Amino acid sequence: MLTDFLTLGEAGVRPYAEWRKTTTLYYPVIDENPEAFLLSRAGQRATLLARNYTDIVFYADNRGNPAVLPEFSLWDDPDTFRARAQECIDDGLSVHVFLSQKGLFEAVNGHVPPTIAEVKAAWSTFVPAVDDLVTTWCVCLEGNRSLTDDEHNELGAHLRTLTAKPIAGHFLGGNWIALGPWMTDIWYQHKFGSGSRTPWILKSYPGLLEKAAERGLVFTAFEYNHQTTEVVSMLLGKLLRELGVTSFGNGIGEVEWAPVGEAIGGGPVIDLAAILDAIASDDLLRAALEAAICHVPDPVGEITFVGADVPVMPGKVATVTPTIHASAVADDFMVALVTKSAQANSEWADDGGGGNGWVKLLEYWNGGGKNREVAIYYKLHNGSEINPTFTHGIANGRTGGAICVFRGVDPTTPWDVIYDEGLHVKSQTNLTNPTPKAITTVTDGARVFILGYLTDYTLGTHGPSAGYILRVSNNHNDANLHGATKKIAAAGVETPGPLTNSGSSNGEESTFVTLALRPAAVIE
Repeated sequence: MLTDFLTLGEAGVRPYAEWRKTTTLYYPVIDENPEAFLLSRAGQRATLLARNYTDIVFYADNRGNPAVLPEFSLWDDPDTFRARAQECIDDGLSVHVFLSQKGLFEAVNGHVPPTIAEVKAAWSTFVPAVDDLVTTWCVCLEGNRSLTDDEHNELGAHLRTLTAKPIAGHFLGGNWIALGPWMTDIWYQHKFGSGSRTPWILKSYPGLLEKAAERGLVFTAFEYNHQTTEVVSMLLGKLLRELGVTSFGNGIGEVEWAPVGEAIGGGPVIDLAAILDAIASDDLLRAALEAAICHVPDPVGEITFVGADVPVMPGKVATVTPTIHASAVADDFMVALVTKSAQANSEWADDGGGGNGWVKLLEYWNGGGKNREVAIYYKLHNGSEINPTFTHGIANGRTGGAICVFRGVDPTTPWDVIYDEGLHVKSQTNLTNPTPKAITTVTDGARVFILGYLTDYTLGTHGPSAGYILRVSNNHNDANLHGATKKIAAAGVETPGPLTNSGSSNGEESTFVTLALRPAAVIE
């Protein structure tokens, strides 16, 4: 079963052939129609070889992923795997293997995932039975999506006890992960997209290769030009080589393969040498491609929520010391919300959180009713943080505080939208479910972050606006803190709906701030 797009170029540490190329197609494994499928496999191999392809990638298991390919598992059928792998090897195609794919570990559509222990037990039999035919093993397709780092490392370490062959970790674009010593290769898959995404994806490659070299990993590039023609893929691959990238790979987008049962694979035979030479003599094409690569924004990664401890509510005092979540590490972005139900307007001190380098982004005071006072501070984690203490000008009035921690925020420009009190703060009264203000994000993938304070209200359940994920909350009659986030895939206007709280009220008063975090570029 063939999947995905693998190329292993001149890696240096292993003698891979120059310009190794693969593609994506359905390579029949199970013989529902043995004669037709035999012809189909032969035709597909012939078409690959006619294009000078040298590698093929198999799934060993496709349970939980029926929308993509038929469900099957070869873990308990090494003989079938050996037969399919051997016919590829006999024709000159090296075999690489995804032992599992993301759907296996996801409980969706009635699928029941196996335990990690069950997977390890199955591999203990399957891998030794076929290892001699395999060039590279990979633990899981898009492993960072459905496995925790601990699970990924447990499976990888076990696989290392079963084989001396190279083992890869396969990750989605924007998720650079270096796992345990079992991993020798990284298969880096950029997210699917149109050809318009190609230039900035290519721009990231030199930096990614440098990172791989620092970690001693063989770097393999996946899916950098999906949904365009094979010719464009080859031209861009050629340009990558000339710009100094040593390994590249891509899926074919618009090649029509022959239906199952036909003897010869579809599509014209591509004159690879002629295409690769064409770019050398086409100055306009080369100039256009180089300009695109050199003058587009860096690709951005994914902001992830690390965690937030329960809000600290010390009572009617002048200071509050919220706690930093234990999972926070260096370069994580921390945002602190501190609140005061005071009887007179005063100030939250701009002293760095007790001299700890915190920056006060904003302070807002509403003089009606409970005199709600909200301040927001932020800081990049320095690797050895202590919990900050924020100080208010008066002790009277209940005090509260909480810290949310994020990963993948742009360290230089963490706020995607410049804060404007008139645009981004909203105070309301007598509403169980107040509505935060809208915001217009600038960067694709920005994370809208709503922070707020609700008084005179006893919560039954604390609910965010529809589409948002609640990150921090507490249940206190005079001071309910609120934090919620939502990823905005395409930059533009985001209009949050009302909160979805349930509980008893006594003339609620609220202040909510709508902010947006900017994702970091993949290459800093």
